[in-house]
Amino acid sequence: MSSTKNITFVPPEIAYIIVAQTCVQHIDEVMIDDHEAEHPDSDNPIIQLLVTSKQIRDVTRKVISDALGLKQLSDGR
Repeated sequence: MSSTKNITFVPPEIAYIIVAQTCVQHIDEVMIDDHEAEHPDSDNPIIQLLVTSKQIRDVTRKVISDALGLKQLSDGR
């Protein structure tokens, strides 16, 4: 038997908006509300986004680099 994976492609523009909202909310919680100090065992949604799929990882890296004003390398890192 052959196993096939169902891969769902999300248009990059839509993925960027969803990922950006998630990242900004988490950064706000960590930086402004001191969320990590109050909830040290809480899950980090940015880490979860980075391991979801290659597409979402690439979009997450782009969002983080845009949000923090960092330049991405040519390979996307």
